[in-house]
Amino acid sequence: MSFCLKCVRERAGVSAADIARLTGLSPRTIAAIDEERYGELPAGIYARASVRAYAQALGLDSASVLENLQPQLPDAPLDLLELAELRAPKRRGVRYVLAAAIDALVLLIIVAAILWVCSAFCARAPFQLLRTAPAAMAILCATPIALYFWLLGATGVSTLGPWLLEIEILPAFEGPLSFDAWLQRGLLYPAREVKLAVGAAAHHA
Repeated sequence: MSFCLKCVRERAGVSAADIARLTGLSPRTIAAIDEERYGELPAGIYARASVRAYAQALGLDSASVLENLQPQLPDAPLDLLELAELRAPKRRGVRYVLAAAIDALVLLIIVAAILWVCSAFCARAPFQLLRTAPAAMAILCATPIALYFWLLGATGVSTLGPWLLEIEILPAFEGPLSFDAWLQRGLLYPAREVKLAVGAAAHHA
């Protein structure tokens, strides 16, 4: 059974036009991928690059997606264009890392503030609270962190890091956002932000 990229896209509330805007792929190419007509894609690096770009726009592991779809992709030997694609620098690499670092700092401040308030209220040091009630403190700290991504990232407002650096982590949605799509986007947002930052950091290492 093949991997359905269109299914993932629709569950995330992402339109074909969003994919085109994020990736630069033509509507014809996106339609071929959506309908799993991979044999109609041009052979060589183009087919793999198109699927990889589509998967990355959804926050998916492009390597896993390509491995899953490998039997359906047109076969072609490695060429100079593919080598250039693999070695091409990511123009926004440093900005992805910085955006993730800003969001990580925001989350750290949120957690520190929660610990400080609880510590003052209970008259105990933060480390004592973490030691005596780790589960309760974990839930208390995780709730605003989750809301940070679900209320900002999932809804298209954007979290602080990407907003300051004008980076689009997930494409904007069209029309009303269903509850299922909201949940899906809330999970995709941090996963894609971390993936972009890690990929950019690895590239510049």
